[in-house]
Amino acid sequence: MWKYEYNTTVKGIDAKSLWEARSDVSNWSEWDSDIEWTKIEGEVSVGKEFVLKPKGGFACKVLITEAEKPFVFGDVTYLPGAKMKFLHFFKPNPEGTEIKVELSISGPLGFLWKKIIGEEQAKGMAEEIRQFSELVRKEIR
Repeated sequence: MWKYEYNTTVKGIDAKSLWEARSDVSNWSEWDSDIEWTKIEGEVSVGKEFVLKPKGGFACKVLITEAEKPFVFGDVTYLPGAKMKFLHFFKPNPEGTEIKVELSISGPLGFLWKKIIGEEQAKGMAEEIRQFSELVRKEIR
């Protein structure tokens, strides 16, 4: 299994606002430039599946695995021969709200998906979280 972690602290945005934006699956493409679209029917909850279409890639099934408002949101993407899991943690601290993202890829073809997707996701994580935070900041003003 391959794992990558990213941590940052944002000021002026509470954990609840961050969690609500992250759990708004239908709008992920607004802040993630790698996503073409997402489709979910019904309410976001643990065990709910949705479809995600990355730019230049194939549509894939995603399962919500964690939804503990306002602290944790997690999902697993099913890839041929592997699973890619994201966990987003939002924790208030004296400087603002800490955002921690854990990305892991496991399975028999995990090594391949690490090269195809994982390393690029890790490389762009800081910019993705910056864009995500700025979008949330604009919405709460």
